[in-house]
This record gives sequence, C-alpha cells and structure tokens, in this order.
Amino acid sequence: MTSRLASFLSLLTMCTGLALVGCGTDNNARSGSPQCSDGIDNDGDGLIDFPEDPGCTAATDNTEDSAPVAQCMDGRDNDGDGKIDYPEDPGCSAPNQEDEADDCPNGPGCPACSNGKDDDSNGTTDYPNDPGCTSAADPSEVTADPNACGVGLKIIELPTSGMDEGTFNATESKSVNPSPCGEDAGAPAVAYLVKVDHASTLVATTNLPDSTADTVIDVRSAMCQLSASEVKCNDDADTANHIFFSTAQVEVTPGTYFVIVKGHTATESGTYALQVNLYKHTGDACADVGECAPGLTCRVPHNQTAMICIPPVCGDGIDDDGDGKVDYPNDPGCSSPVDDSEDDDCATHGPNCPACSDGIDNDNDGHTDWPADTSCAAAGGASEACSGEQDPILPIVGPTTASTLAGMHDDETYPVSCSEFGTAVAGGVDRMYTISVPKLKSLTVDNVTSGTVVDLVLSILPTSCSQPALVCNENYYSGSTATTGPLNAGTYIVLADASDATITGSFDLHVKGILAAGQSCEASATLNGAFACDPINPCTGAAGSKICQPTLCSDGIDNDGDGKIDYPNDPGCTSLDDTTENSDDCAHGLMCPVCSDGIDNDGDGLKDYPNDPNCVSASGASESCLGETDAIVKLTAGATAANNTTAHDDSQYEARCELSGVANTGGRDNVFELTIPAVTALTVGTTGGVDTITSLLPSSCGIPAIACDDEGGSVFGDSLFTTGALAAGTYYVDVDGYSSSSTGAYTLNVSGTLAVGSSCEATKTLNGALVCPSGHACGGTAGSKTCQ
Repeated sequence: MTSRLASFLSLLTMCTGLALVGCGTDNNARSGSPQCSDGIDNDGDGLIDFPEDPGCTAATDNTEDSAPVAQCMDGRDNDGDGKIDYPEDPGCSAPNQEDEADDCPNGPGCPACSNGKDDDSNGTTDYPNDPGCTSAADPSEVTADPNACGVGLKIIELPTSGMDEGTFNATESKSVNPSPCGEDAGAPAVAYLVKVDHASTLVATTNLPDSTADTVIDVRSAMCQLSASEVKCNDDADTANHIFFSTAQVEVTPGTYFVIVKGHTATESGTYALQVNLYKHTGDACADVGECAPGLTCRVPHNQTAMICIPPVCGDGIDDDGDGKVDYPNDPGCSSPVDDSEDDDCATHGPNCPACSDGIDNDNDGHTDWPADTSCAAAGGASEACSGEQDPILPIVGPTTASTLAGMHDDETYPVSCSEFGTAVAGGVDRMYTISVPKLKSLTVDNVTSGTVVDLVLSILPTSCSQPALVCNENYYSGSTATTGPLNAGTYIVLADASDATITGSFDLHVKGILAAGQSCEASATLNGAFACDPINPCTGAAGSKICQPTLCSDGIDNDGDGKIDYPNDPGCTSLDDTTENSDDCAHGLMCPVCSDGIDNDGDGLKDYPNDPNCVSASGASESCLGETDAIVKLTAGATAANNTTAHDDSQYEARCELSGVANTGGRDNVFELTIPAVTALTVGTTGGVDTITSLLPSSCGIPAIACDDEGGSVFGDSLFTTGALAAGTYYVDVDGYSSSSTGAYTLNVSGTLAVGSSCEATKTLNGALVCPSGHACGGTAGSKTCQ
C-alpha cells in the first residue's frame, strides 16, 4: 500500500510540472520534441504545430510564436495547388514573395514554365523538366541563346529602366529576318531581350529626342528566327508629319520577346534611343492612368465600383449617361472618341444640345441632325454645315467669285497629299463654297491671276465635306488649279485653304466646266457661262431646248444595228465621245474586242462585259484589270518590293492625279490586287526614287480613281495619299511611271486603320499593316479575331 501511494504521488508531481509532456488526456504529445511538432498548443491560439500554427516556421521550430515568413518560403501549400514554395509553385517568382496565388495551368497569367505546353518546341515541358526554366514561375522556357535571332545579330538584355541608346554601324550587327514593314535586307539592327511575366500591353518606341536614324521596330516572340514569331512591326510613327522614328504597340502574354531596332536602309547610320514599357490593358485593375496602355484611362466605369484600365467614356462601349446612345459618334455629349464625358442636355431640349442633335434643320438643306444631315460628322457636331464650319458657306453662281480670307477661321485641314511641298502646315484659315452642277465631263477651279497670288490649297469635296477630296492642288508660284474627271449632277463643296497661318489676303476663284453630252447648254444651265459644251459635242437645238449634241456613242440610238447601244455597251464605242459605233466586226468575230469576243480570255470563269468585272466596257481590249498585260500581284504585306523596268504601258493615269494637271504618256505601270476588311482610313504610297503616280481603283478597275497622288511623299517622285473610310472588299492599286523615263525598283507601302468590328487576323490585315483604332484591341479566338 505504501509503495503504491508513493508511486502515485511521484507521478502526480511529474504531471504538475509545466514543462513536462505526455501527461493528462493528450495521447499525441511527444516528449522531447520541438514545440512545432510536439502535439501541444503551446501558445494557446487553438492551432497545434506546423503547418497549422502560423507561428511555426517548420516542424523543427521550438516555438509557436515565431514571426510569419513569406508564403513562397514557408513550407506550406498556401494556395492549395499541390505545389509548395519557390521554385516549385508557379505563383512564386522569388522566395520572399508574399502570395502563392496563380491561375495555372490554363489561365492567361500562368507562366510558360507551368502551363503544360512545350512553348519553345524543344521536346521538354515546364519546370523542372525544361532546362530553360529556372523555376515554375519563369515566364519563358527559352534558354539564353546569343544567336536566338540569327547569327550575327547582337542581343542585349533590356535594362530594368526599359530604355537604351545605341549607334548603328552598318558593318557590325545585321538584321537577319526582314519584317513586314519593309526595311532593307541586311539593315543594321540590335535585338533587345524582354521578359514578360504577366499579360500586358507592350509599347516600344524610338520616337524620342535623342534618335537621329530612320528606324523600324520589329517585335518577335521567343523563336525569333521563325517567320511565325512576328508579333508587330512599325515603320514611321507619323508619316503625315514626316516622323521617321517608329512606335509599336501590341498586347502580349507572358513569355520571352525580342524588340529589334532596325535601320530603314542597309546603309542606315546614326543614333537611336529606345524606350520599352509594359502597361496594363483593358479590364486590369489600376490606381493611376500612367499604369494603363496608351489610349486607355484609369477610372471607375459606369455602374461599377473599382478602378480599371478602360477606353475614354466616349469610346468604352457603355451608355455612361443612360440616354440610350452609346459613344462617339452616336452620343450628343461626345465631341470625339477620346472625350471623357457623354453629358448633354438634349433630353430636355436644353440650350447646350449641339446643332447635330437638336431636332432643327439648322442649315435649311432639308436634312435634320446626324446621321441624316451628312454635314454632321457626329451627333455631337456643333454645326450642320460642313462638319462644324464656323464661317458662311457661300454659293458659287458664276465663272468668277471674289473672296477674301480676312476674318475667317481655321476649321478645315488639307491632307499632306494635297500639298505642293509634301507637308501640311497647321493654322491656315479657310473658306468653303457650294457649287451645283449638271453632269460634267470635268470641273476646274483655280485662283490663277496676273497679280499677286494667294497661296491656297484648293480642293473639290463631295457634299459631305469629307476627305479625301475628289481632287486637290497647290501651286505656290502661279496659283492652284484643281480639275476633276467626270462628275455626276449634284452639289459639291469647294474648299480654299490657306497654306499656312500667314496667308490672309483676297483672291478670285475661277470656275469652268465641260458639259457632258446631252446636257442642256441653255444659259440658265451654264452657271452664267461657267460651263460649256465640248467641241466634239457642240451646242445645238432650238432656243429653249439646246443641248450638247451627243456623239453616236452617247445618243441613245443603236446606230450600227447590232442590238448594242452606246458606250459602254457597244463593242465599237471606246468612250462616250466616240463618233462611230461601226468600228467593230463582232458580227463576224475576226477583230472583235476581247471584252465582247465570247471567250474567257483570262481564265477566271467570266466572259466579256459586263460579266467580267475587269472589262470596263464592251470595247475593252483585255479582261485583265486596266488591260494589264503583266502579272497582277496580290498584296499580302504592308510593304511590297516592285520594279517597272520591264513592265508594259497598259494604263494611263488621270490628268487630275498629276501635280500640274497634265498627264505624260509612256509611263510603265504595275497593278496590284488589294483585299481588305472595312477600314476608316487607308494610306498608300511609294518609296524608292522612281517618279510614280499611284491610284486606288474600285473592284471594277474603272475610273475615276477613289484616290490618287503624284508628289505626296517625303522624297521627290514618291507618291502618298490617305483615303477616308472604305468598305471591305477588293480594290486595285495602279502604280504608273510619271513618264517613259520613270523606271526602276520601288516599294509600294500600304497601311491603315481598321473599322471597329473588322477582322484583325494577320492574314486579313496585310500581316499587321492594318491596325485597330486607338483605344481598341484585336481580340477573340484565333480565326475570328476582331477590333474590340
């Protein structure tokens, strides 16, 4: 009994000691173990041992009160993905990172070394299997390779600042793979390695004060040498203002990229400055606008609570003011797509409702508001008269109109292609006129005088007042002359724009036109003598019914009895001015024109006029566009090398397209087929020293051209023009030598801005030459991507 009592007392004494373990009811307590693995809640927080107790840094930790360590080195699977800490967890880019969260394996932010894909096509996938992966969070499987972009092309890792400067040396580093932007083969180049660890908008630019060289920027993905690695390129940030430095903006996913700065020519020299930034893109959370990609703002969208990167209010696709109208040009509160407010008082017919939404026919033309009134560019337009023209728009009523620029405003801007010197200078005031015409063979407007000449850029515009002009011209020394091709009856706009802000004088505007065959030549129909019949269509008939006498090919009569009447239907009529229908023998088939011979001459499955669209008339000598005897090249890139040395002279450019208004003959020509989605603007031009006249033609290849130019480029001989909006479809580009001596190699350049909703697939956009508008991105699934 005594022995048993002594044993009990001894055990009781042991179990009352605070430092002793293994007593009481805790059957898991382990004597002598560290606190973080002893089975006891030593700190009384209700959590026991590692990893449950956050005060434990490891099972060997001897206190449950240790300070917590970063999640990426705490030995725990904090995000429950089965991966623990750096370098195993794809959410950990460094051991001291506080959060293991990631969206692997299928999320857009999952790094290349954890996404289950063989991103670099080397036969191994992800960390730790791919030797190019330093951790599961590595954004690239690519192993550093000094020849990644081709042997001889220097690669520099982009500094953390995103900026670097260099000097081109044509004998050192060379571009190995040309970009679609058309730089010379073998141009000097330097590649910068850029690692992207999250989905971003990459912006690379050389448009900086320290740049002197003409540069091209080419952005490529990890497999830099492959043509499929092309992501984005840019040649010249602003051709209209002759800025030959470049800016490329593109959305990128995590991975390795190369930003290659190239000289435009193989002999390019000089310095370049490069800045590369990674911005957040649409929908990303933000705190400041500086975090967002160019074209985006940082704000709280309508009916939301958090700040995100998003286009400006008038371009965000949201009815921000709840008036049932969304964005520019539909909302009266929007003055442009980048306006940051849709607010207006049109719902209450307030005094601040703009003219183009106020329900009033302000200019008394029978059309009210946008879009019914074509002079309104948008619902927010301040005037129904020619897109906000502040000055009175005067009617032209005779051959001469005396006018002045004194007191006028600068409301209009002529395009650079209209300038005699290839530059558009801002600030010149302008005057607009309306002119109503019958059907004309041509219309000429000039300010040529025998005295002092006011330097004007003269343009003839459609009634919408929109560019491109039907024709435009500037002649600094003798006065400008703008002459159209054939015009349908209607009202047109004449724009007289001062070439710069110093021009304010008076001038006389002269008008003359050639009436089309069959038109009235009564005095009342000639704008007080401004219009006259062509000599081959003399004014004939009794008083009160005088007309310009039609030729046999425009008189509405089947003069040769072949069942075909007039041009373009009769094979014997080469134009409306042709004086005979008898110049064909299609009844016998011996000398019948190709476009009436019953043969599919070009093998396209279509025979003759009007079935074959390349036949502009029944008398056409070829079923190929413009009678082109040389191969018609289909354009697939923004820059296309061409040479007209061996080409034939198959077409003749319109006189109105040439700077002086006089067309030379004998120029050799090339024709190119251009198929595009809908665009808001298309820029077409040539570079390379051959003196060219470039025209954009409709799918019929007929004239007048949609747009054309002679000397709009930055170098004498180069042509350049920009159109307005064009519908999706096929067009033709005719590049004609100025004269018989204008031969050699040149480059045809095409670029443009896609319409919202247009396809932005590389195969539809000339491999990236056509881009989405500012504030919109190319999105969607492969094969159906659109500008969104």
